[in-house]
Amino acid sequence: MSACKTCGKQLSAVNRTGWCRLHYGAANNGPRTAEQNRRQWSDPALRERVLAPLRRYNRTRLDWCPFEYQDYYRELTRVKHLLAAEARCVVEGLIAADTARYARTGELQQSRRRM
Repeated sequence: MSACKTCGKQLSAVNRTGWCRLHYGAANNGPRTAEQNRRQWSDPALRERVLAPLRRYNRTRLDWCPFEYQDYYRELTRVKHLLAAEARCVVEGLIAADTARYARTGELQQSRRRM
């Protein structure tokens, strides 16, 4: 058995952290300063390691949606609280309407639309 690094309380044999429940949260989840955040995000390797999975997730999850419409899809799901299936139907309808309008006029509407 070991003891807590902070208070010396006896820990069980399965405890791998070295802290008791009272001190574990304070030691690992304490408030971060602005300097700690700035230092963390100023490192390009770390920033890429954190953001790469998010980019990959967005790329695979929204691969059905053209890039020009992805912000609109996100607005529908996050701000307007539409279900993903409903938002997809709305965006697909918008894409179809823009395609028909382009075939008729030769003008791309999504580049002029303010979403």
